[in-house]
Amino acid sequence: GLYGTHQMVIADRTSYGVPLDVFNKLVDEVSPIFINRNVNNWQFIDRVCRKHSIEILILENSDPIWESFAILRGQRLALYENAHYALFACGD
Repeated sequence: GLYGTHQMVIADRTSYGVPLDVFNKLVDEVSPIFINRNVNNWQFIDRVCRKHSIEILILENSDPIWESFAILRGQRLALYENAHYALFACGD
């Protein structure tokens, strides 16, 4: 399928048959990872990742959390990074 080998927790549309209330609940639970600006550690992020079986996070330099990128990278090595994106393992 479209995302057969690249699973996503959530996307910005509900065209895949996800009921709107389920979609909104997931957005409310996962989006704080990306919109928090002053993140000092991985505790909250890992907790959300474990709850939703998220293994890899893709952070983009336009995400507010990017302001905490140096702190987070100092605590956990990125699996990949460039000037615009970084991939981190999370949850465990």
